[in-house]
Amino acid sequence: MVLLLAEASEAWLALVEFAQRVLEPRLLAQRLDLIRRGGSFTIGEMRVHRGGLTLRGVMEADWGSLTDVKVADGLVWIHERGRHQPVRVSLGSANAVLLPRIVAVMAG
Repeated sequence: MVLLLAEASEAWLALVEFAQRVLEPRLLAQRLDLIRRGGSFTIGEMRVHRGGLTLRGVMEADWGSLTDVKVADGLVWIHERGRHQPVRVSLGSANAVLLPRIVAVMAG
């Protein structure tokens, strides 16, 4: 049983590595292209668009006002200049793992 668990863990890690190496760059490129063409999409309840990030009634941030984006404790923490508390997006939300790189490119 221990051997099967170890093999499963290795297989899972290989799948995660594949997703990070192959799938995430493709998804990032597609999402950045969509933003640059004026489109938008949602990650959790966060709307991502050419102007920045919007969370209904909580945040309307342009790219230049975002100061830091970190991944910790199963969340993406988004810091905005002038805001005391960061906005959080669950990593359980589809494509949330892309947020730090989207912000880095668009705010850069």
